[in-house]
Amino acid sequence: MSLEGMLTDEQRTAKAKLIRDVLLTRKLTQILKNRAEALAGKLSRVPKLKVAQRA
Repeated sequence: MSLEGMLTDEQRTAKAKLIRDVLLTRKLTQILKNRAEALAGKLSRVPKLKVAQRA
């Protein structure tokens, strides 16, 4: 008999919620990493833009 068969409905619901929350957290973490990388790229160009504006 598998562990899944021994879980109550309440436990299965809690397990499903936990899995959903982990997947959502992974997705949001990836979005934040992507934004951080994009901002880092833009920030690395800022000094170049200031120099170009002074010329």
